[in-house]
Amino acid sequence: MRKFSKNIFYIIGLCVISASGVNAQAQNPSFVSTNIIKTTDVTSWGISDREVETLGDVAILKKINFAQNRQIIEAAANNNDSNAQYFMGLNAGNGATGSADKARIWFKKAAALNNKYALYALGFEIMGSAGNVKQAMPAIQYYEKAANLGHLEAMVELGRIYNKGTELPIPANPTKAFNYYNKAIVSGSEQAKIDVAYAYLEGKGVKLDKAKAKQMLIEIGRADTEIGELARNSLLEEFNLDCAKSPNQCK
Repeated sequence: MRKFSKNIFYIIGLCVISASGVNAQAQNPSFVSTNIIKTTDVTSWGISDREVETLGDVAILKKINFAQNRQIIEAAANNNDSNAQYFMGLNAGNGATGSADKARIWFKKAAALNNKYALYALGFEIMGSAGNVKQAMPAIQYYEKAANLGHLEAMVELGRIYNKGTELPIPANPTKAFNYYNKAIVSGSEQAKIDVAYAYLEGKGVKLDKAKAKQMLIEIGRADTEIGELARNSLLEEFNLDCAKSPNQCK
């Protein structure tokens, strides 16, 4: 899951942007072009789509060498490049002196151009501070727009919201949650596989099928990743099954 700070616009401590990060200028000739052209592919900025979704704000800014390329990024942002606008928003809200208001202005500009990262960022901010359902609804709308544009974390968040994974009294819709989880899986989300496994385990949004849930967790647990470890812990907790000690039961 995307590791935002507690408040997306503030990182505890002073953000130090290293000039030793990936040199987007060297790797992407178009990045330094004097003719600023709007980009639709985030890889044009030296970072992958999935990295933008999963890396923290500071890591993203390092990856694109924001400190070194600020002038180019700002020029592109002023020329309605929504990816550049999103990066400007991240920088505006970053560090001890970051401004939530300035960041929000850039995010809203990018969101108006259907930038999925900015849409998710706005939804994330609102959801983190929403005190009631009425306040949360704009966040859900932002998430839905981002999900429809292929943002994996937005799909997973919507699944959790509709699975009643929020303290807000938003009506549960397990079927809708299950559909969002599956949509995320099709798009490449490993995290959503855990959520689908638990949907089968609990019979939420789909017919109860503990055998299927168990098999899904076994398959996920084969990966030497954070998600794999989570699946292995779930197997131990839910089925008292330790695949390391009982490999024959985990085939």
